[in-house]
Amino acid sequence: ATAHEVVDQVICPATFKTAYPWAIQRTRNGKRATHFVSHTWEESVMDFIKALVKLNLIDAAFWICFLALPQTWPSDELGRLLSTPFQSPFYV
Repeated sequence: ATAHEVVDQVICPATFKTAYPWAIQRTRNGKRATHFVSHTWEESVMDFIKALVKLNLIDAAFWICFLALPQTWPSDELGRLLSTPFQSPFYV
C-alpha cells in the first residue's frame, strides 16, 4: 500500500474523532524527534518501514509528516498550519 492509501484507509479513520495526528495519539506525552524523515506519497509504506528498520536506530524518534500532521483537518486549516515555513511543523 502507498502512503496515500495508508492515510486514507488507516490514519484518517483512526484519527477522525479526535482530529489529533496519529503520532500524538500513539505517544501521548510526546517525544522530541531525533530524525526528520522524508517520503513520497506513492511509495510502498512497507518499503519505507523496511528502510527505517534497516537503519537500526533503536532509540530514534522519527518525524514523518503523514503520521505527525492532522490528516483529517480540512485543507484550508491544514494550509494555514503549513503557510509560514518557519512556523510550520516542517521547520526543525
